[in-house]
Amino acid sequence: MRKKQVKSLEPRYIAMLEGAYFAVCPKEGVASQFKKRDPAEAFIRRVLYDDLSTKTLEEAINSMRKLDWEDHDVGIEYTN
Repeated sequence: MRKKQVKSLEPRYIAMLEGAYFAVCPKEGVASQFKKRDPAEAFIRRVLYDDLSTKTLEEAINSMRKLDWEDHDVGIEYTN
């Protein structure tokens, strides 16, 4: 960061220096937090968001049909 203070650099070089510096020494503070999900919800999200494509549509549908949707842990809650 001393290099940035000594010379007047173009904004693109300043951005490159900051990117390299913070890649090595990340800022102190709150790290990214992930929401804790139960295994059934994690499986559904993986099938819908990661695995679903035009080539794997039938496999995704079969995986979703195999779930026990009557179980309250798996089923989607509806609010009217």
